[in-house]
Amino acid sequence: MPFGPPNTRGYAWGIFISVGLATTLETLI
Repeated sequence: MPFGPPNTRGYAWGIFISVGLATTLETLI
């Protein structure tokens, strides 16, 4: 994962967390 400005890294982390939450919800359902 390339390092970039804080806003870019934050956006990437947002996607990563969103995918993780979606996967968790699908697993629980």
